[in-house]
Amino acid sequence: IKACFLPSSALPPPKSLRKKTHLLTMSSKQQKRRRAAGDDGDEKQTELTFARRSKKQRISMVSLAEQIKLRPDTYVGPVRRENVWGWSYDAVQTKFVWREILECKGLLTIFDEPLVNAFDHFQRCPDTMRKIAVTYDRASGAVTVRNDGNGIPVERHEDHPDMWVPTMCFGRLLTSDNYDDDEERIGGGRNGFGAKLTNLFSRVFEVETVYCDPDTGKSKILRQSWSNNMEEQQKASVRSTSRKSGYTE
Repeated sequence: IKACFLPSSALPPPKSLRKKTHLLTMSSKQQKRRRAAGDDGDEKQTELTFARRSKKQRISMVSLAEQIKLRPDTYVGPVRRENVWGWSYDAVQTKFVWREILECKGLLTIFDEPLVNAFDHFQRCPDTMRKIAVTYDRASGAVTVRNDGNGIPVERHEDHPDMWVPTMCFGRLLTSDNYDDDEERIGGGRNGFGAKLTNLFSRVFEVETVYCDPDTGKSKILRQSWSNNMEEQQKASVRSTSRKSGYTE
């Protein structure tokens, strides 16, 4: 998983606006001196026009996904790196040691969300889930989280028949099975973000799940991927499989 944060506040203003912005911040004496030096007589009108236009431009309407990417700290925590004390793996000593490390809490949250999904799955399948495996590919920067136990139901959603259930779980913001506040539950996630945040801040995000239907005994496997920070979604690949045990990766 590769995450790239670039808040719009970090970008300089467009060159076409810099001069006019400077004019608006000048004092009246400075403006008089400029006019006496032979500046264009309709400068005042230009300044007023820009002032009216800038007020309109200050109010923007963006999608939820765009807002999350513009203000990631609201959803995943601080995205600046900072020195903290914590446990980290020392390759020389081949063990975890307590020391000062450079950490980005937002990046840790992006990594943590799929893990929380896997832990939550144990609450649903305590009899069949036995293992959570995490692998890291240093060459590509990809992190893979895999858990056994029956997978996510590979079927169309009853209220949205054009969409597979796993697609909703990982590719649609605000989808969750934890909106029933009257239901007692143990686990994380209740606002419909979860692993979708990992998808949103990843260059490539892939899901593979095998679901064994307990009623029919038949199994299906679904594979799907997203790229470019969740902006591009590939069509889900669904087929039957002979596997008798499920998993999600």
